[in-house]
Amino acid sequence: MNTMLKKSICDRYPLIFAQPDVIECGDGWFSLIEVLCYQLHFWINENGAPQVVAEQVKSKFGRLSFLYRGGNDVTSGMIYMSEAMSPRICEVCGKPGKTEAAPNRWLRTRCPEHVQTIA
Repeated sequence: MNTMLKKSICDRYPLIFAQPDVIECGDGWFSLIEVLCYQLHFWINENGAPQVVAEQVKSKFGRLSFLYRGGNDVTSGMIYMSEAMSPRICEVCGKPGKTEAAPNRWLRTRCPEHVQTIA
């Protein structure tokens, strides 16, 4: 994710992103992660739930992997739902996509426009 988007989300959710360099995925998942963080922030503040702290946010096997500590069953469900949605969202641009093996055999989620993009 580009530096500007990382800064934006880390500035908005400093308790979730106590370590700003934990985001290691494409720009296309920015909206997915931002909505997740909004929901986490709201739930934690309104219900006194334990704070979720992101430890690593990356692409693994073509889907979002949001590794964290803290939270509860509800926040875990929110994170699981976002991870489950990610294989249908292009990691490059955010358009509808699907998970396929790249030439290097890594799984990546891409739209038809970015299907040839390996990184």
